Amino acid sequence: MQSFLLALVLLAPPAPGFDVNLPDREGKPVTLAEYRGKSPVVVVFYRGSWCYYCVDQLTQLERATAKGEPLEGVPVIAISPDGYAKTDAFVKELARTKGEALRHRFVSDPSRTFAARYNPPVDGNGVPTAAALPKVVLLGRDGREAWTYSESHFQVRPLREALAEAMRRLRAEEEAAASPAKP
Repeated sequence: MQSFLLALVLLAPPAPGFDVNLPDREGKPVTLAEYRGKSPVVVVFYRGSWCYYCVDQLTQLERATAKGEPLEGVPVIAISPDGYAKTDAFVKELARTKGEALRHRFVSDPSRTFAARYNPPVDGNGVPTAAALPKVVLLGRDGREAWTYSESHFQVRPLREALAEAMRRLRAEEEAAASPAKP
């Protein structure tokens, strides 16, 4: 069942850029192009700060990108329909009450313009839903999707180990591609 839920895309075209030009909480425009050639990136679509499962997932991703972890130093772009005031309040409250500092780049998409293009609100059968479902995408340095997780049940999230394994595979593929071929 788990292997059915996970999709590994090896030869996908480059992911579409954030051409909607959504700014992050500091007002800086977020584009995937700024990461190309430099670093893999994790893009997370989450339902909002009110969603317990989303908050838990964002916290787990923060821990997974810490020093010594498989995703060490990998930037996370977190996209939700929450406005920046709500996101700022949520991040500050999480730091104050749980001691969890989230360093993700939070992007607000209140009209769901970008999410509708990249993460359309449909369930596993293609039936439209009221809100976009959670989705996690790991993009390689070249901007291609290396791993995607999407689930029609909003309470089910990818296992941290699955994302870590996808990152290990991606790094191995990128290292192999960068190494000169032996005669």
